[in-house]
Amino acid sequence: ASTSPMLYWWIAAPYKGKLQLKLTRDGTDAPLLDSVEDVSLEAGLNTLNLGDFGVRLQAGDIYRWSISLAGGDLNETAFSYVEFRKTDVASGDSPAKHAKALAGAGIWYDAFALVAANEKLSGARDAMLKQVGISLTN
Repeated sequence: ASTSPMLYWWIAAPYKGKLQLKLTRDGTDAPLLDSVEDVSLEAGLNTLNLGDFGVRLQAGDIYRWSISLAGGDLNETAFSYVEFRKTDVASGDSPAKHAKALAGAGIWYDAFALVAANEKLSGARDAMLKQVGISLTN
């Protein structure tokens, strides 16, 4: 599992304004990361790489992250969590098999990052998104 996974979230409409990313470790009060950025986002699936913020997750810990968007009268927050588990997963014969092994081990963020980065795996990407109630239209 990646110690600095990509975080994915969905927005229904384009957005320009402030984005706040907060990351906390369960059992602690102070956030590990509390970053506010000016952004311009397209509608649909968006991503942030925790590595870009110098964040590395520790094995066995559960982390909660939130993305807040605020501008005008808009004040939306999307919450999610990620549990980082040190897991050895064979890379498989192909990216598709590797993604399936990662997903089967519960390492969803890494599995999704793999299928999202490979156009040939768009069917697998769409199937993973459907599991969480998101449907992409081309």
